[in-house]
Amino acid sequence: MTRSLLPIVLKTLSLLLILTAITLFVTDMAQADSPRRQLTYFSQRYRDSRVNIVDIDRRLTVVLLSTDGLVTNMAWSPDGERLALNIYTETGIYELRLFEIGHLEVEILNQQWVSHSALSWSPDGMHTAFTRRENSQSQVFVVDTTDGALIPIAPELQNTSGPSWSPDGTQLAFAGQGFTGESEIFALDMACLESGCPPRRLTGNPATDHMPVWSPDGTHIAFVSNRDVFPLVHVMAAECGQAFCVPHQVNTLRVTSEPPVWSPDSRWLVVSVDTATNGVDSTLQLVDTQTWATYRITRERNALNVVSWSADSQLVAYIADFMNIMDVMVQEVDCIVMQAACAADALPVTQHNANVWGPVWRP
Repeated sequence: MTRSLLPIVLKTLSLLLILTAITLFVTDMAQADSPRRQLTYFSQRYRDSRVNIVDIDRRLTVVLLSTDGLVTNMAWSPDGERLALNIYTETGIYELRLFEIGHLEVEILNQQWVSHSALSWSPDGMHTAFTRRENSQSQVFVVDTTDGALIPIAPELQNTSGPSWSPDGTQLAFAGQGFTGESEIFALDMACLESGCPPRRLTGNPATDHMPVWSPDGTHIAFVSNRDVFPLVHVMAAECGQAFCVPHQVNTLRVTSEPPVWSPDSRWLVVSVDTATNGVDSTLQLVDTQTWATYRITRERNALNVVSWSADSQLVAYIADFMNIMDVMVQEVDCIVMQAACAADALPVTQHNANVWGPVWRP
């Protein structure tokens, strides 16, 4: 072996060792009897950008992959083996990338000069839906994760946004400007992608209805509406038409510009509410969808509604912002509901040592 080849061989061996260690780490909990409780998040310190994965029960953290830009959104595939990432690169381009556990290469699905947001996997893992924003206009697209093909959703509507899959993958809910000129909630049968049949309108209120989120059990859709003056969270039956729906108002405090987040068992909703008139300070509330009782999750810190639930619906992860220092925090649902002493002491996953964003539990 020549001396010039030695650094290349050593680098390759090093990458393989790192990849093997990561693979063993992320597959170990999947084989255990207890539910897998692994949380991913993005961190950046100086120019060192990473996606990290932490095992909450064992308090172990490894670097899943390094990136060359800012991760603005990420979402795990339903089987927990692939991670879709929206990255704002150093060249000023947004890239939709796909990382698969056990692989060295990261696949680029799409490149655009405009922003991608609200990544949402189809239940079969074959497609990812997202909102593209350009020149103050937004459009929902579905991308095929096998070949990167882009499919526009309901192009006849204006300003579509916030895609959310039904649990069986047959429908996609989203918001868009329809017949009233205001934003309404629609659902599109995915079998219509080729035939071009129109989406089904679920709401018809002259108010602004947007940010729909399908419940994991498929029975309800939560959304934000200002039909009661202030933007509040409402829940409606998923199968009712716009002429028959009477949505239930979930909360009484003005919500922020983020959608509500369902727990995997459909029992709970996390809602981000505005606790100050300046629209900056916010807190997270936990809503019991069986009794509609509300519990405050966060205490002293401002909380950003970058929320993710563990697969067992027992833990809530979110970003806490204190004097422009952000950390990933984790709370136990039982502690929040029972108002036990642990409710005031959320588990800090990070330690003020980097800018962090986007906590996402691995399925």
